[in-house]
Amino acid sequence: MNSRVLTAAPVWTSVPAPELERDALAEPEPFDAIVVGAGPAGCMAARSLALEGHQVLLLEREALPRYKACGGGLSPKSVARLPFPVEDIPHHRITHVSFRLRGTMPVTWPLPKGTPFYSVMRSDLDYALVRSAVVVGAYLREQAEVTAVYQHGDGHLVQTNAGQFRAPYVVAADGATGPLRRLLGFRYPPQRGVAIECELTVSPEVLERYAGTLVFDVEAVKGGYAWIFPKADHLSVGAGSMHRPGTSLRQRLWSFILENDLVPEADLEELHTYVHPLPLSNLGDPCRKGGVLLAGDAAGLADGLAGEGICYALDNGDLAGRLIAEALQGNPAALDRYDAELDRMVRRDQRYARVIGDIVRRFPDTCYRLFTGIGEERRTLTALLVGQLAFAEFLMNLPVLRTLGQM
Repeated sequence: MNSRVLTAAPVWTSVPAPELERDALAEPEPFDAIVVGAGPAGCMAARSLALEGHQVLLLEREALPRYKACGGGLSPKSVARLPFPVEDIPHHRITHVSFRLRGTMPVTWPLPKGTPFYSVMRSDLDYALVRSAVVVGAYLREQAEVTAVYQHGDGHLVQTNAGQFRAPYVVAADGATGPLRRLLGFRYPPQRGVAIECELTVSPEVLERYAGTLVFDVEAVKGGYAWIFPKADHLSVGAGSMHRPGTSLRQRLWSFILENDLVPEADLEELHTYVHPLPLSNLGDPCRKGGVLLAGDAAGLADGLAGEGICYALDNGDLAGRLIAEALQGNPAALDRYDAELDRMVRRDQRYARVIGDIVRRFPDTCYRLFTGIGEERRTLTALLVGQLAFAEFLMNLPVLRTLGQM
């Protein structure tokens, strides 16, 4: 089998793309499963399948490691789901959170001591996840862009610029803008937020000002927020909205950067920005067709409050891999449980995230004062941030929030 496996190089070392010379009409390489997209969901699916001894191919359209637009916040929920210690990747420890309302009334408080909350670059995180799949037996093809997916006997033929591959099962984990959702005929989630982000090289003084502190500016963008996620040597800065923001997101991001004195105005035009959608699925949305499963952002698993998706992608990818492994081991009906399991594991609680998000966006001033006070509401918000409460529990613990939702 002409497959390329990563060596034991450090996760931040680039690996050259494999050189493949294949007749386009040659028999496609067979695998038990093909996973498209080397993000958290795809890597966890490939890893889960490989651990069960199955021949799984992980396809990634770019050379690794590759940049991914994301604040890179690793909450305790995400850290607990990693298949390796967080110390295995470059990371920045988060000790405080700071909230602002349209740039005013900043309130900062510490997270509970010892909280495993970190900020990472997605290039480091995703590549470490790729390695965690490869070292247990998954095969990797970098710079392999999927151009078509066909029915092939009892399975599927996946056509790429690096060759053709076939397998009875496919996991489409190619992100919110990946082509597989369209190629496979899935409808798009009815609600899609949008975010814009850039990586800022700032002065040592600015870097020190935000060291260890996540900043959330509520309503800095209509229907959303702006953020600052510190890294060891720079800041990840962005703005996003769960609705139509009503103004240019890029201009709003520029204003946010200037309002916080992050870089001089003259530097703005030199910044590279990255826009990405935040897809939000609903209970019961179909994410399975026959032997094909959508996973991660391709399945619309960002939450409806802040757009966070890493922890859900890790869980979802592992679920997809486990169910396909069960199917390969003689129970093809296992995949019938996929959508219901997604509802149980992720989407049922995300209903409450969306309700909370709608309340906050409808009553931003009231909610801001509520959550940044010194009472039970702030403690409850902190518990949600560090993963001690699910969204449903958060809402149930705050009768005043439920009252707002009924107005």
